[in-house]
Amino acid sequence: MKKLILCTAVSVCCSLVSASDMKKSALDMIIQEAQTSPEFSEAMRCLGISESKARKMYEKKAQSCYGKTKQLPMPQFMDAIGQCMESFPKELGVSQSALDRCAPQGDASEAAYAQSQMQMEKLERELDRLYANENPSPKQQKRIDEIIGQLEALASQQMGMDDAAFANMDQMAARGMAPDPGAAEDIQRALSMSKKMSQSTVGQITLPIYKNSEILVHMTEDMLASSGMREIGANLPAATFASPDSIKSILSYYQKKLPSFKVKKIASDEYLLMESMPKDFSMTTHMDKYFSTPHVLIKNAVNDPTGMVPANAKAIIEIAYRK
Repeated sequence: MKKLILCTAVSVCCSLVSASDMKKSALDMIIQEAQTSPEFSEAMRCLGISESKARKMYEKKAQSCYGKTKQLPMPQFMDAIGQCMESFPKELGVSQSALDRCAPQGDASEAAYAQSQMQMEKLERELDRLYANENPSPKQQKRIDEIIGQLEALASQQMGMDDAAFANMDQMAARGMAPDPGAAEDIQRALSMSKKMSQSTVGQITLPIYKNSEILVHMTEDMLASSGMREIGANLPAATFASPDSIKSILSYYQKKLPSFKVKKIASDEYLLMESMPKDFSMTTHMDKYFSTPHVLIKNAVNDPTGMVPANAKAIIEIAYRK
């Protein structure tokens, strides 16, 4: 649940500085996790470990993991430092049963789901091997039938977990209750980290940035390449901004800054400026063109429960650019 995004010597230098800043931001957020997370405090009390001692151990572990992984490219760095931090609970000197007993319920549910997924993947690999034989023996066919039955049971189990999670969210919404405070705080920390990391990469954006705006998220070229987004047609790095100014003011700014871009009114409060645009352009029929062409999309800001969009925002600006 916790876990974004996507030549001259000068540009290379700037890229390296941005990556370094992003990694330091990630380290800060990892350390902050132990300082502010209620789940961390609750787990330490359950385990009978001094919170101050645990926080110092956690920070030391984070610094150690950072030292081991900081030379990696940004996408690999995020995966590597995350995997390194996963071993922290084992360094507390308590039994696995105690860790399981004191784990937050959300973590336990995620662990159960992950274990189920691992079992499915193992069975699917075995099934692939059996299917490689065009004429399976009676014994092999029996095993095929057994695996199919086990996969169906595991799939049903996962659906039950999903249904329970959604039902819980629906019940809380119906009662006017907020989501799990721990989960909400996790989201806020993740969003804060995303914004902080995105701020350090603004210099990579090659299209004009509206002056009175705040960056929310930036899918850089490196992130785009490592995220798998290219496989679904997203071919350009992109950034999203929020502004308290009117859509009309922002549209006027971009029409002056990008006079060669074609302008189309997508909805009553949504405008698209594209480097090149088919006369009959529509989002549904020209999605590939949209993803592969530099553009600026200006639309109304919506009430966002995650708090990602500032409360005073009137407009969202999405910028897809070519490096």
